[in-house]
Amino acid sequence: LIDARADTHLWSNTYEGSLRDVFEIQDDIAASVIPALEIELLGTIPTTTETDPEAYTLFLQGVYFYLQRTSEGLDLAVDHLQRSLAIDDSYAPAYISLASAYMNQASTGQRDYREAFELATSAVDTALQLDPTNPYAHSARAWIAFNYDRDYPKSAEHFRIARSLFPNSSVILANASTLAAHLGQLEESIRLVSRSIELNPTSSVAFGMRARRLASIGKLDEAETDLAMAMQLSAGSGYYHGVRAQLRLLQDRPGDALEDVKQMDDETLRLAVIAMARFDLGELDQSDAAIQVLHAGYAEAFPYNIAMAHAWRHEIDEAFEWLERAIDGGHSIYGIKIDPLLTALHDDPRWEPLLESLDLGDARVADIQL
Repeated sequence: LIDARADTHLWSNTYEGSLRDVFEIQDDIAASVIPALEIELLGTIPTTTETDPEAYTLFLQGVYFYLQRTSEGLDLAVDHLQRSLAIDDSYAPAYISLASAYMNQASTGQRDYREAFELATSAVDTALQLDPTNPYAHSARAWIAFNYDRDYPKSAEHFRIARSLFPNSSVILANASTLAAHLGQLEESIRLVSRSIELNPTSSVAFGMRARRLASIGKLDEAETDLAMAMQLSAGSGYYHGVRAQLRLLQDRPGDALEDVKQMDDETLRLAVIAMARFDLGELDQSDAAIQVLHAGYAEAFPYNIAMAHAWRHEIDEAFEWLERAIDGGHSIYGIKIDPLLTALHDDPRWEPLLESLDLGDARVADIQL
């Protein structure tokens, strides 16, 4: 331990042992460090969750692949985490990471939305049964509550529990910022995700989240800076090309949006961006063709993206029709209240009643605290 202000050495120790006993070593270190630093704890000293070494290796590899933020990485993450749990089905962290991988597969279109969230719910509930004090399990359950169950008070409750268990978790703060954004609390959302970045400036996810929030309030240059960092930290991710393509549309750069289309993984979003960019370029035949492919191939799975494309093309009735299909079908409507690509709908008399029907009206969400 170094005092950074004076650059003086305060305390150190060395620990040796076999990798086979890695969890015991971690407990020994925790038990030694805490008294040495004279830290007072409420209750007992925390211990690690033990698992089989091979299962732990597969778990670490699964997390690594998940953090690549690519379609291939998500598939590999699911495979490795499932193999980890096949060896030790009592290891809660593996269930939590598996749930996160499933949910991200839903957002990229790799897995059916409902199937993905049902699998994720089962995995998270198992983790909570195994370890009810695991903050990441509560954070994941909060994510499911607002993105799938549309139960915003329940989501906020789980986020409050997660933050009380681990106040300075960059992951939990970033996740909580997504609920704040969905509720329209953009200043709070940006505050939370900015704190997450302070705690972990290597998180491409947090930079990508803040970029989207900044774009929602019209700070497009700042959004561009954050998105560039996210792409640098997660090179090769088709997901961030999708985010940047949408930013290019907001910047009135449809030609550049079409360049990002070439590296996107999400086929539905790719087609939606093509429809919007070609519309902006005045290439209506090509825009219509992309819309027709969306209608023919993705009407059941991704009605929200179709609604977004129609809204951008100022086809207001069609946009509301597809939003209703997304809502009635239980699909993701994450960010509907603050999505800048839906701005054309905001002056329509149907907009506020739609938000009210989703419990997203300003009066309904005002008392929800994270």
